[in-house]
Amino acid sequence: EISMLGVVPSLVKAWQAKNATANCDWSKVKTFSSTGEASDPVTYLWLMSRVPGYAPVMEYCGGTEIGGSFLSSTLVQPNVPSKNRRRKH
Repeated sequence: EISMLGVVPSLVKAWQAKNATANCDWSKVKTFSSTGEASDPVTYLWLMSRVPGYAPVMEYCGGTEIGGSFLSSTLVQPNVPSKNRRRKH
């Protein structure tokens, strides 16, 4: 089961153009993550309409945003300060 699906907007546009998702079961998808390039509202609305109910698209554009999401702390995991380990020359 897939509950979060990562996409690239150009892939979604290709799916849309070829009706490639016609036989897919989207019922378990809760949210989409989009990265790699900026999208547009029409493409997002089409993608969200594949899912019964509501599944938002979370867009991350650019390496800084993506890197920040991997390197930042979260509220659901313990936060532990790191030791300052300076190299001695």
